[in-house]
Amino acid sequence: MSRLLVIIAVILILALVLGGVGALDDAANIILRILQVIFELLARLINLFVDLLKSFG
Repeated sequence: MSRLLVIIAVILILALVLGGVGALDDAANIILRILQVIFELLARLINLFVDLLKSFG
């Protein structure tokens, strides 16, 4: 879990740096795509865990 927080912190720092050079729109699009992938993976893992619990019960 701490690795995920470090990744998010690095992404936010990169957004600040890229924003300083005027590339914030591109950086924002990239960050949104990365966060979307992360949340989709988390949702799939949660769904797999719920399905696993249902199969035992």
